[in-house]
Amino acid sequence: MFTKLRLNSYACMCETRIGSARQVHRPVHCFSRPTPIQAYKLLVGQFGCFGCLSTLSPEELLTAAKTLVDSYPNDLDNSFVDELCHFAKFVDIFKDDEPGNISTELFLYKLIIDKGVQDTFLSVAIALRMYLVLMVTKCSAERSFSKLK
Repeated sequence: MFTKLRLNSYACMCETRIGSARQVHRPVHCFSRPTPIQAYKLLVGQFGCFGCLSTLSPEELLTAAKTLVDSYPNDLDNSFVDELCHFAKFVDIFKDDEPGNISTELFLYKLIIDKGVQDTFLSVAIALRMYLVLMVTKCSAERSFSKLK
């Protein structure tokens, strides 16, 4: 019984997360649930630009930024596109400072905080916080459902 509750609740959470990311306004149906792989592919498609800022061409960076703005129009505005391009140049200055023991996204967020440029890269900081919190939210939900056994 608890396994069924856990699976149905987890599926609804994934569907809700993907539905809100796509800004689809329809009732959540647990029967049309995405697999965890589909959910992760969606998130990588939206936030993957942060992991490879220095390797993306300016056109690819613009496309990735527009995709993220389209996915989260209530949280990010169109200034994010230009801001991300400027941020990529800013990060190039400090790319040798990146430690190997943390994720690139966490390094980028810490760089914004440590250098005191939150006001300059406000939308980038918001997008990075959104991404960094998503994984914690998923893990916390799994942990609470596993305690139902």
